[in-house]
Amino acid sequence: MLFAPFESILAEALIAKPSLLESAFEKRVVIATPSTLLGMLRTVKLGIDRSALANSAEEIRDIATKLVSKLVTNYEHISTVSKRLNSTVTAFNSLVGNVESTVTAPVKAMIDKGITNETLPELPTVETRARDLNGMDSTDTSHAIKVESERKEQE
Repeated sequence: MLFAPFESILAEALIAKPSLLESAFEKRVVIATPSTLLGMLRTVKLGIDRSALANSAEEIRDIATKLVSKLVTNYEHISTVSKRLNSTVTAFNSLVGNVESTVTAPVKAMIDKGITNETLPELPTVETRARDLNGMDSTDTSHAIKVESERKEQE
């Protein structure tokens, strides 16, 4: 780049040699006056700003991708814990049913015969199931599997 500090200098040079700009371009030289230099600098700044914006957008996309991946993993863990809690509730209720059907009658008979003056408390059952995530059945893993397969395709 060749800087001409005044517009009038370039004007006089072009009057003296009309092919000045063409020969400068052929030699990959740009003749800049204050106003053209300002325009070039603004154009360069705009390019730099857009490049920085594109880099920021890519970084945000990368961060969002990692966040979604971590959220999918958390949803899978929540689903697993939900299934296990429900399995535990089912096992507990089976145990209570088994105790009531096999142990309660003989113990009541012993209490009725006066072997002890203790009373037999009612055995509790648990009727509550673990809450399903987003209304999905905790035993349905197809959504988690679908999201997992989409995540692997993206990688």
